[in-house]
Amino acid sequence: MPDRARRISPFLAMNRHALAVLEFPRVLDLVAERCASGLGAERVRGMLPHDDRGVLEREHSRVAAVRALLDGDVGCPSETIPDLGRALDQLRVVGSVLAGPALVGIATLLRSSRLTKIALADTRQPVMALALLADLRDRLVVAARDEERLARAFEPDGTLRDDASPLLRKLRRELRAGEGELVSLLERTMQRLDAHHRVADMSVTMRNGRWVIPVRREAR
Repeated sequence: MPDRARRISPFLAMNRHALAVLEFPRVLDLVAERCASGLGAERVRGMLPHDDRGVLEREHSRVAAVRALLDGDVGCPSETIPDLGRALDQLRVVGSVLAGPALVGIATLLRSSRLTKIALADTRQPVMALALLADLRDRLVVAARDEERLARAFEPDGTLRDDASPLLRKLRRELRAGEGELVSLLERTMQRLDAHHRVADMSVTMRNGRWVIPVRREAR
């Protein structure tokens, strides 16, 4: 059992009735519904009550600091935080690789981390709020070069861009040209078919990853 669970389990045992009366799980659900990310909502729903006054006061101070940022003239950006738990676990396996969508998610996470860190270091923000959130700010990662390389290499849907590298651009250009030549060849072949073997209003098409010529059943 985690240390945190051992520390608060007696408190929970003594106060289950009070928590039920207060509808504590319902309160967590209401807060979770307002979270900006699924990860945040999951974290909120897993929260447990605490009887350590120091911990409670520190958390209340953090809440007050965030509210001061949101209510201030400068404001605080609400950046997207993608759920990359599965992708990050996969990276722990030596030799594993990530698909395009996961890499786009990493670029998004790096961007969120960078912009949030900038906002938490903005001297126009309330000084007390910045001081209370300094430990969180210092844990944020900034990897602008990696973020930029990923964003430049992939489309938003995770498709690798043609200009991700000069070699890829060259290969894809050659591939498209080769496909064009193949389609032209097949179209010429189709035109040489007897009229009663052709399928009306049909042309060369792609089926299961292969270019095919549509013909009537008896002409196969």
